[in-house]
Amino acid sequence: MTRTPSGGPDGTRINLNGTCDADNQVHASLYYVGSDYLVPYGTGDYTVGPGGTWRGTLDVTTHGNNGPSDLDLSVTCGELHTYAPFALTDRVTSSTPSILTIPAGNGCGPAFAPPPPREISCRAHVKGFANSVLTQTNFYADQEYGGGSVAVGNVDGSGQAEIVVGSGPGHDPRVWVFSLSGSLISSFVPYDPSFKGGVNVAVGDLDGDRKAEIITGARSGGGPHVRIFDGSGNPIGSGFFAYDPAFHGGVNVAVGDVNGDGKADIITGAGPGGGPHVRVFNASGTPVGGGFFAYDPRFVGGVSVAAATNRIVTGAGPGGGPHVRLFDGAGNPSSGGFFAYDAGFVGGVRVAVGPNGIVTGPGAGGGPDVRAFSFAGSMTEEFFAYGGNVTAGVNVAALGPGGGSSSASGPGGSTTSNPGGITITNPNPGSVSSTPGGSTTSG
Repeated sequence: MTRTPSGGPDGTRINLNGTCDADNQVHASLYYVGSDYLVPYGTGDYTVGPGGTWRGTLDVTTHGNNGPSDLDLSVTCGELHTYAPFALTDRVTSSTPSILTIPAGNGCGPAFAPPPPREISCRAHVKGFANSVLTQTNFYADQEYGGGSVAVGNVDGSGQAEIVVGSGPGHDPRVWVFSLSGSLISSFVPYDPSFKGGVNVAVGDLDGDRKAEIITGARSGGGPHVRIFDGSGNPIGSGFFAYDPAFHGGVNVAVGDVNGDGKADIITGAGPGGGPHVRVFNASGTPVGGGFFAYDPRFVGGVSVAAATNRIVTGAGPGGGPHVRLFDGAGNPSSGGFFAYDAGFVGGVRVAVGPNGIVTGPGAGGGPDVRAFSFAGSMTEEFFAYGGNVTAGVNVAALGPGGGSSSASGPGGSTTSNPGGITITNPNPGSVSSTPGGSTTSG
């Protein structure tokens, strides 16, 4: 099923078409995400024609509720229900996105009914933005829940970027490859299908063939197993463990030529439960140097990572403040960094690197407040990627050289062990308590 446009204001006419082999009638309804699904924002019934094809339009009616929000388009064909997102917004652009977002996990707002109060689970909802405006990139990577991770790069050598999505917690460990329009190209399972902790992804050309490889690592609950795949999901080697295989906090991954030798490197950061230990590996999994601690070694919330040429960017993990730091490829800090959100927020911060600077998304507990900064820490862009009730945190990716997103690794081992030998809790990469979406930053 296809739906255009990706969003619009009250009165927008949505064009729909698809196939249905299970019935001679298709029904479509548009609802506010998190509502009781009793008051539709638009409905339509469509006759299935020869070959099972159908098409039609649906007019958006908001009943006076015109604030920016995410709507769920439900299409029913027999017993099959398919969902697609539609953004209620005054502005949509046809430009290529420069920033991609996805909810990091579950926590997409309170459900209105039925009682008792409960949180709405997050779908793997990918959005693309250009200059803070929603583009036509607006799709669900999967019909299930759990959020996900996102990266972007040219994995097929066509010269056009593809979107790579890793599944979120509660889902089988799956990776999807999409066009920028949201058309599925391929998918694969990088770890044991029984693992349900989620998969983080990064994208970069490790072998110089002008086709980006896909690098994976499982999220919290899995071992720090880094794996490499081509754009079709074929494994390249067996991968490697970035930290003690017994560590079960997962591993965050990024790709970039951080030492300036013309070859992309794999950068890892320990997941939650581990120290803020950043390491660099070549394409074969051989360590490059001994790594470094991006924050106080006693901090055990892990560290998110992003990379570009001669540059590593880090963000404190859960339990830490939204402290972003910059290092060269050898781990030498270029400055003290900056706080992407209120310094009192302790959900951590996710980072990505684009051609013009750093993109951040808040960790769990923060609103969907996505920001862009110069490398000097000056904020250049800010927008809310999802409805204001979303508290799952936002994973981000940036289009352009070095663009990628934070992530974590695959199952392995059975006991807990903190990378870097860290055993002390109560971190201090930033300060404590508050919610992104406020107005303060610190440089």
